[in-house]
Amino acid sequence: MKYVFLCSLLVVASGAYAQNKTGKGNDGYIVPKQETASNVMLNASSDDGPRSINVGLPLGTKGTTVSENGLLVSYDPEAQKPSQAWRSDGSFSKVSSLSLLQTAIQYGEICASVASYTETGGDKFKGNASFTTNSFGLLRGNITLNGPIKSGWYYAFNGFINLDPSNARSDLSRFLDKTYILKGSIKKVYNGGKGEIGLRLKYDNSQNVIDLKTPYFYRSDGTVDALPGLKIGDVAYSPRYSDITIVDPLTGEKKTENVMKASGAETFSLELFGKNAFAKGYNLNYVLRYNHANSGMYSPNFNDIISTSNYDAAKTRFIYADAANEQVYTGYVQRGMGSIMPKSIKQMVQARIELTKNFGTHKMVLGFNPQYYRADHVNRATFSYLQEVANNPRQLIQQTWNETTMAWENANNADEHGQWNYNGAMQYYDGHETKVALYFSDNWDISRKFNLEYGFRLENHNFSGNWYPSALRSEAPSRTWVSGSTEKVSRNFFNKDIYAILTYKITRTWGVLAEGSYFEKGGNLSAYSGADDPKLKQSHTPYIAGGIYFNHPLVSLISKVSKIEMSNIGVNGTFNNEETGESMKQSFNYDVKTLGWTTDAIIKPFKGFNLHLLLTIQNPQYKKFEFEVYGKKYDYAGKTLRSISKTLIEIDPSYAWSKFKIWASARYFSKEAANYPNSIYFASRWETFAGFDYKYNKNINFSINVVNLLNQTGAQGTVSGGNTIMDGSKYYDRVLSGTYIRPFTVEFKTSVKF
Repeated sequence: MKYVFLCSLLVVASGAYAQNKTGKGNDGYIVPKQETASNVMLNASSDDGPRSINVGLPLGTKGTTVSENGLLVSYDPEAQKPSQAWRSDGSFSKVSSLSLLQTAIQYGEICASVASYTETGGDKFKGNASFTTNSFGLLRGNITLNGPIKSGWYYAFNGFINLDPSNARSDLSRFLDKTYILKGSIKKVYNGGKGEIGLRLKYDNSQNVIDLKTPYFYRSDGTVDALPGLKIGDVAYSPRYSDITIVDPLTGEKKTENVMKASGAETFSLELFGKNAFAKGYNLNYVLRYNHANSGMYSPNFNDIISTSNYDAAKTRFIYADAANEQVYTGYVQRGMGSIMPKSIKQMVQARIELTKNFGTHKMVLGFNPQYYRADHVNRATFSYLQEVANNPRQLIQQTWNETTMAWENANNADEHGQWNYNGAMQYYDGHETKVALYFSDNWDISRKFNLEYGFRLENHNFSGNWYPSALRSEAPSRTWVSGSTEKVSRNFFNKDIYAILTYKITRTWGVLAEGSYFEKGGNLSAYSGADDPKLKQSHTPYIAGGIYFNHPLVSLISKVSKIEMSNIGVNGTFNNEETGESMKQSFNYDVKTLGWTTDAIIKPFKGFNLHLLLTIQNPQYKKFEFEVYGKKYDYAGKTLRSISKTLIEIDPSYAWSKFKIWASARYFSKEAANYPNSIYFASRWETFAGFDYKYNKNINFSINVVNLLNQTGAQGTVSGGNTIMDGSKYYDRVLSGTYIRPFTVEFKTSVKF
């Protein structure tokens, strides 16, 4: 499912502004709006989340932050993915993207974000329905109804269903994404339209397993080739079993869980919203939400790939774990770590209260944003296993020949499922978090030529709870579950965010601008999910930028140089032992810095034609990156950030005439480091998209969209088990596994308004 299609890449911190949206003041000067635009552009990595926006910082687990009606849809994406609580379901009256600066001030998150606002009904009945399918069998439908009741009362309703089989046919489930959303609201408008108050209910049921890994031959030039019979993009690589055996981290009980159900999410939310217009131009907007989620996650982790040919068949063999006749397997073997976070309760209370007022040349916003979050015994069960390198792979058991007993015995103390080391990387935490923030922004026209936008956010963040450190685990009766005492943990952060954007309009069509900001952010309780102390520290993000803009009816352009740094980035990474194949999770902090130049342009040479161009050159590096795993120390300072290109190009032409519109998009990514030590790279690539829209009449629209128009195949992102690979040449022409480019996909959509 695509959330929203983001056009302008926010590259290097706040990124490029949307040049197709400009404003003209009373003095006739045209200046760029301080906001980003959205466009019909598909996500090249997956179909269930918003496009990740490259801001020259490492790609976090959360991707792009998502808000609905001014409040975050997920407090901590480590505990609940945003896609489990939000989709672009047709119910929104407005969807926009916010820059890093805007997101930091409004939400306290340091990344780009998607902001959505739900329709609440108006004086006329309105409805819309849509149906979408694609070449892989996607079934997606939506219906929205809203309008008046009587005497100032209004209603809105939305129903959404998404059944997505993904691009590879998985035996795990017919649909790897099964999501259902129901929304309903009622509001009362009073005082001659100056005030309104309403209630909104939402129910979201989402079962979503992401299967975007595949095996391939890795070549010395950074390209990859498919294995015989395993076309990249057509391989379902997660284990085929819908049920898996785990040891419950809370009870120690060995049990079987259904993958889709145990890792899914049910989310209920209740919102109170309203607004009031007061005398002298004061306006008050508010929203209060209670959110109750019972959510989990499933994420198999792959390590290195070995071959049965490396073993003496008389001493070592591999058999299928689900075959009673001990069928012997020969070929490539994938080492892995199963990881499932069973459902647990997360509760959240959030509010946003904003007071706005225009004072002469000032446009001011004063906001209050409190949040309370409770996570109830969140845990993650893990185990080590082996699987065949195949489509819909079966798990394997490695066996060794015992000369004494003259019998085959399971290696690694594996059980009948071929699994061992249950909960060796188990996670557990329990507790609550509180954030209370006050923020302010002002857009000030100092003179005809000078404009200053500035603001701040002051946030007190604290959390308190229980975690399960390695010292207590080693003293416990059993290391496979939380059988011992837990330890209290409590932290408090006072985060200070401030920014300023100064624009100087030299002439009516061009000028210069300068930006500066400083952001702080504390970590979440989930940082204490593992056994090792994360040594959690407040991160600091200074940022400066300067450049020029030019606005003309034919060409609108902005170009600037930016520098951004971030310290104390917390990560809980997975590392494998090349000798034994074991995996472990390790928490540590690191720093990054990025210097870059970006130019964003919109060209409109004739009516109906629009060309968006974007060029970014950047140098994102690790400043401090030291850690130790399996008794060996590593230092990656000065290395290029993993999965981020140094050169980015985007070309987006579109042409509209009569009832038709045709558009295309091409994005270029220079080579990317596929692991932390930069020993393995993926070659540069293009991601291509296209679409055709036909507006039959004012109420009926048909569209065709294409992902990967040029039908390219290849890898992107990261290599499984590559975090400590120092000599990449050892992996040339070897079989590895990792993420890949989505295959050629055609999407058909019909929408009707009534």
